[in-house]
Amino acid sequence: MNRYRDNWRTYAVNAMRDYYRYREIKKAAQNTRVTAQYNKGRGGGGPSRTTENTALRTGLTRQQEKELEAVEAAVKSTRKGPDGKIRVKVVELVYLRGTHTLDGAAYQVHVSYSTAWRWTDNFIRLVGKNLGCE
Repeated sequence: MNRYRDNWRTYAVNAMRDYYRYREIKKAAQNTRVTAQYNKGRGGGGPSRTTENTALRTGLTRQQEKELEAVEAAVKSTRKGPDGKIRVKVVELVYLRGTHTLDGAAYQVHVSYSTAWRWTDNFIRLVGKNLGCE
């Protein structure tokens, strides 16, 4: 194996492992109220600074956004293929949620270890391709 392959592969796997964290950050940034609050309660009764704070808090960097989109595209593409739901379930258990080993995920969905390995390898390659690495 050459060194370049290992670098992009590690990058793709790390993007997959950060998927749920990036989704939560993006959701939190999008769900912030931006309406000014004019109440006479605490804070002096002036307009709140939530709009300014939301504008300053960008959520994800461009690179993180690119990684999130690459994994989402790979999930969408994999779901459309044969055994798509099962393949995504294996990837989700091993890499996205990180709750199972590859052997445990294969056992969970009733496929062999080598099949689960092949499915996750194809998924990692797809994420790498979406990131522009392969």
